[in-house]
Amino acid sequence: MNKTLLSRKTWLAIIILGLVGQLAWMVENFYFNTFLFTEMGGTTRDIRNMVALSGLVATMTTILMGAWSDKLKHRRLFIAIGYIIWGLITLSFAFISKSSLEALFPQMPLAKIITFGVGLVIVMDCIMTFFGSTANDAAFNAWITETTDESNRASVEGVLGALPLLAMLIITGLGAVAIDLLGYGLFFAFIGGLVILSGVLALFLIRDEPRLATDDISYWQRVIYGFRPSTIKAHPHLYLALFAQCLFSISFQVFMTYILIYFEHNLGLSMMQYGLMMAVMIVVASIVGIVLGRIMDKKGKAPFALLAYLLYVLSLFALALLRNYYLLMLVGTILLVGDILLVTVLGSTVRDETPVGKAGLFQGIRLVFVVLIPMLIGPTLGELAIRGSTVSFVNQYNETVAVPNVGIFIMAGIVALLIIIPLWFSLKALKKASPKAS
Repeated sequence: MNKTLLSRKTWLAIIILGLVGQLAWMVENFYFNTFLFTEMGGTTRDIRNMVALSGLVATMTTILMGAWSDKLKHRRLFIAIGYIIWGLITLSFAFISKSSLEALFPQMPLAKIITFGVGLVIVMDCIMTFFGSTANDAAFNAWITETTDESNRASVEGVLGALPLLAMLIITGLGAVAIDLLGYGLFFAFIGGLVILSGVLALFLIRDEPRLATDDISYWQRVIYGFRPSTIKAHPHLYLALFAQCLFSISFQVFMTYILIYFEHNLGLSMMQYGLMMAVMIVVASIVGIVLGRIMDKKGKAPFALLAYLLYVLSLFALALLRNYYLLMLVGTILLVGDILLVTVLGSTVRDETPVGKAGLFQGIRLVFVVLIPMLIGPTLGELAIRGSTVSFVNQYNETVAVPNVGIFIMAGIVALLIIIPLWFSLKALKKASPKAS
C-alpha cells in the first residue's frame, strides 16, 4: 500500500490542536484534582465524583455533538468555536478560590464555604467538559479520521499518542513550577488563553474534508446507530478494539487520577522532583512511541500488540513494590512506553474500522468505552483501594483525609490483566490487516 502524505498545514493543525487540547485535559485530570483536594477542601470521594460526572458529560456531549457535526459537515467551526469557549471557561477558574468565596459570602460558615466551593468547581468542570468534548473529542477526532487513511494512521496515531505524554510533561513539570511560583489562578488563566488562541488558529489551519459517503438518515438515527446490535455484529473488530481500550482506560484511571497526590503526600516528593521524573519518563516514551508508530505503518500493528500489553501490565505491579526514586523513574518509563504502544495499536485500529461517513458519531461511541465507563469505574476502584490507606493528610481546613497508597497500582494491574481477552481475539484480524510492502 502506497503511503498517503499529509500536508505541512495538516500536520501543523494535528500537532497544535492536539497538543493544546491535551494540555487542557491534563490540567483538568491533574490540577483540578489537586486544586479541589488541597485548595478547596475536597476529598478523594469528591475527586471521584467530579471525574465520574465529567466522564458522563464528555460522553453524552461527544455522542450528540459528533452526530450533529456529521450532519452539518462543518468540523472546522465546531473545532474553532469549541476551543475558544473551552479556553474562556478554563480561564474562569482563575477567579475561584477560598478567599474569593469568603469575600463574596462573608456571613457564610466555613463548612458551607467548603461545600459550595467544591460543588462550584465540579459544576464548572462539567460545563468546561461540554465545550472541550465538542471541540476535541467529537469534531477534532472525527476530522483526524477523515483526513487520514490506513496508510498513515499509525504514524498520526503515534504522534497523537505522544502528545498526551508531552502535555503531561509540560503540565506536571513546568505547570508544577508555575503553580508553586504564581498560584493556581494565573496558571489556569494562562492555559485558558492558550486554548483560546488555538481555537483562533483552527480557523486558518483546518479545512473540512469532502464527504466520502452520504446518507439520508435522521439525526437521532445517527445517535443510536453505534448502539444497535446489527451495527456491533457488522463491525466486530471495531468493538473488540473498543472493549480493549475500555479495559485499558479503566486501568489507567485507577491510578492516574490520584498519582500526583500519591507522589507528594505518600512518597514525599516535591513538585520539582516528580516534575523531573515525569520529564525523563515522557521524553523517552514519546520518542519511542513516535518511532514505533512509523514502523507500524510499514510492518503492521500485530507484532506490537502483545509487547505493549506485557510492558504495561508488568510495570504496574512493579510500581507497587518500589519507592526508590530512580527505580520508579525507570519502571515508569517502561509503563509509559507500553501505554503509548497500546494507545497507538488500539486507536489506529478503531479509526481503520470506523464506518465511512460516521466518524463524528463514532467518536461518541468511542468515548463510551474510553471515557464514560473508565471514568465511572476507574476512580471508584482507585478510591476503594485508598480506603485502607494508613497514610493521611491534614489539609488547610484542618481535615484529616486518606492519602493514595500502592493499592492504586495493584488494582490497576488486576484490571489490566483482562485486556488480553479482547486483544487476543483481535490479533488475527490485526495480522490479516498488516500492510504489504509498497
